[in-house]
Amino acid sequence: IDDLHDISARHKFLLQIAAALIMTMLGAVCVENLGDLFGLGQVHTGPLKVVFTVICVLGVINAINMEDGVDGLAGALTLVACGWYALLAWWSGVVTIRGMALLLAGSVAGFLLFNLRTPWRSRASVFMGDAGSMALGLLLTWFAVELSGQPGSRVTPITAVWVLALPLIDMASVMAQRMRQGVSPFQADHGHLHHALLLAGYSVS
Repeated sequence: IDDLHDISARHKFLLQIAAALIMTMLGAVCVENLGDLFGLGQVHTGPLKVVFTVICVLGVINAINMEDGVDGLAGALTLVACGWYALLAWWSGVVTIRGMALLLAGSVAGFLLFNLRTPWRSRASVFMGDAGSMALGLLLTWFAVELSGQPGSRVTPITAVWVLALPLIDMASVMAQRMRQGVSPFQADHGHLHHALLLAGYSVS
């Protein structure tokens, strides 16, 4: 629908919230325990678990979406994250997440064959679009929450977050810079890390 009619940023945000609520309330996938973050014992989200999880989902969805600024970047970041989640799932014995992470990694790898620029491909022949990057963000959040919330899992919530640290830090820094400039944090600009690398002379490939 977005490709056909160009949905506004506000409506996309509302749809992201709806997707997050489906995941949390119908799928029962929620962040209930943040682990021992401060060395004072386990930090639980309690009655705010749905609200907290929705905020996490929105953060990762928009982080991956914002990285989709040059060919192959969002897909490559997702591929790396899926690899880490599959490895962590294997280490923790969570077979379901391992299989799904590997399945998504294979799908993204097939996409990157036609999206990455290489010496044999001077331009991308397929593109992800907002629908693709947002779907990947939702799935990565799902993996992170499920993996860190499994009984007996060796993966702590903060470990799952570190897998996505690069896009999350980039998003946070860009949004903070935009607000300091007095503009909307969701307004597109050229302040991302990949834009800085391009300005420094690095090529897309």
